[in-house]
Amino acid sequence: MTQIKRTSMCLFLALGILFISSFAFKAEIVGEWKGTEFKFDQTKGEKMPALEEGGKVMHLNSILKINTNNTYQILNSDGSINGKGIWKEKGQQLVATDEKGNVVNYEIEKLSENTLITSHLVEMQTPKGIVAGKITLTYSR
Repeated sequence: MTQIKRTSMCLFLALGILFISSFAFKAEIVGEWKGTEFKFDQTKGEKMPALEEGGKVMHLNSILKINTNNTYQILNSDGSINGKGIWKEKGQQLVATDEKGNVVNYEIEKLSENTLITSHLVEMQTPKGIVAGKITLTYSR
């Protein structure tokens, strides 16, 4: 076998593996996920327990719907939409872009049949200055 044929076969095999792993990721992540745990590790700014508690309550009372057509919705407990947009896989990240064009890169910490754990960095301006840190979200089916 010539070097060119071997190189072509290796490239084809690598692309096939990437396609299969992407398909497996999509098959595992698609579905409805219920918020079960919320953790905020603050790295900057004044502590604001009410802000943190509000994020926790919102997460625990919501459903994240990840659809096969690469769209997502975040539903409140009453079924109203709290956010929606498109998603894509990028390595070990779920990249979500909402309707306003805001992008969040969620690191996939764990993904199994019944558990999804993500983390992402946040920074926001508050009346007491900038607050920043890492949010870890846990979901279950």
